[in-house]
Amino acid sequence: MDRNLSNKRTVAQSGSDSSLQKGISRNLFSNYSQGENKMAYTANQEAALISAAPITSTDAELFAAEFGVSKRSVISKAVTLKIYQKDAPRARSAAKPTKADVVAEISRALSSEDLSGLESASMKSLVALLMSIG
Repeated sequence: MDRNLSNKRTVAQSGSDSSLQKGISRNLFSNYSQGENKMAYTANQEAALISAAPITSTDAELFAAEFGVSKRSVISKAVTLKIYQKDAPRARSAAKPTKADVVAEISRALSSEDLSGLESASMKSLVALLMSIG
């Protein structure tokens, strides 16, 4: 049998029962296991990343275009080099009222003392009730 054809035998054909790897050619993993990773960064590329530290998402996009790799690849490399800085979390939108707030507003609108039992109702129902009385 030709040597190349025997290497292309799939995991499913070899008898492995891993549902994640069924039908995946062994050749997909061969470059990585032999140290021939095509995504390896050169010393110059690593030096450029290190000199630009800390690397942010925006920086990663620029380096990705320059190096011809994905943004995710640059971020992963920066994390490995311990020079990646996450973007600041986005500000949340305006706080939504809670059920307790809506029940309190209904109580004020009706000049009632205690309507805490309404908190078990759905928010949609509470808002509808508040709109109808208010």
